[in-house]
Amino acid sequence: MYRISNNEVDYILDDIKRRGVELEDLQFNLLDHVCCIIEQEKPDGTDFYKFYEDIIVRFYEKELKEIEVETNNLLTFKNYYAMKRIMKIMGLLTALMMLVGAIFKLMHWQGAGVIMISGFVLFAVVFLPLLVVLKSKDSVELKDKLLFAFGTLIGIAASAGVMFKLMHWPLANILMFSSQALFILVYIPMYFILKIRNPGEKFNVMMNSILMLGAGALIFSLMSVSSSNGIDQSLYAIDSFLNKNVTELVASNQRYYNNLDDSGEDKVRAKHELSQQLMQEISDINTFLISQVEGVHIDQARTMKVKDLRNPKNTFVVNGFSGGSYEYSLKKLVAKVDEYNNKVGNLIGKPIDLNSVQLTRTNIALFIHQMTQIQLQIAVNEQSLFMEENNLTVLK
Repeated sequence: MYRISNNEVDYILDDIKRRGVELEDLQFNLLDHVCCIIEQEKPDGTDFYKFYEDIIVRFYEKELKEIEVETNNLLTFKNYYAMKRIMKIMGLLTALMMLVGAIFKLMHWQGAGVIMISGFVLFAVVFLPLLVVLKSKDSVELKDKLLFAFGTLIGIAASAGVMFKLMHWPLANILMFSSQALFILVYIPMYFILKIRNPGEKFNVMMNSILMLGAGALIFSLMSVSSSNGIDQSLYAIDSFLNKNVTELVASNQRYYNNLDDSGEDKVRAKHELSQQLMQEISDINTFLISQVEGVHIDQARTMKVKDLRNPKNTFVVNGFSGGSYEYSLKKLVAKVDEYNNKVGNLIGKPIDLNSVQLTRTNIALFIHQMTQIQLQIAVNEQSLFMEENNLTVLK
């Protein structure tokens, strides 16, 4: 068994210090381990210094100071490795959830919204904050920590903006536009100014800045900063025109009904009442769904039109209606329409065809527009029945 001299012990200790290990306790622990290995494994006749160089590389991958960094992490941040594992799992899980949610949304499958929201929430609330905390431990300079934290906050805002955009929630454009503007106008210049001062990183900093600027400009060019105002205004105008026609036809039909003689009234009373019931059912559905979308009382929702909606692109309530989640449902509406067609629509050859309108997989604005079209057809059918019954001309 080889016995280490005092001079050799001093050499090992000095070399450990030269390699960047500053913690005294860690220095002596490493010294003890190295001495034990040399005493037990050093073959007779081999050079001490050469054998020491072969031994010391067992303690690190790149440099011996790694041990001190890991020790500091364990001393000052006891949950470091647990959080690192959680961050890795969350990163993989959120990526898979967002990918699966995107596929479900493209295929219009149930559960797409829940999967995507869960993925974005975990990414923004769990993964990114953990990334900031762990990266701050790796960064030595305060400016690097602040820069990384600022970039992560921008990432959280951008993720929230994308989630709001996909789910047609308000403030989506504000979140996306502001986060993208901060990234291009603030973060990239800060990154370039702070990092370019290091001579060894100049090339990488320039390339990274160019790539970030190009990616930011590309994403910004694909953003819809404003909603399609022209299309929206056209929809509002058409909806207003349809509502006006429905109102006028309903009033005209009531005048026809009031002008019928006793025999004529008996013949059309049931059909008139059935038409009014279906018209009222559609109005009640629209009012209920508007109250759900806007979070307002039924009385206030009853006075609101498509142009008054703050969340016209909300699809959740329409999906709930078509899926039977509310007291009003598409299944119940289909049953009422079938009853109407059997007693009224087939008499004049103009039954209501729900397949010709889009009442599923659409937003609330288009849903109400389609329902108004159904009301218009009901009013037209009822007017045709009155005219056939009494051979009346259209009342002005």
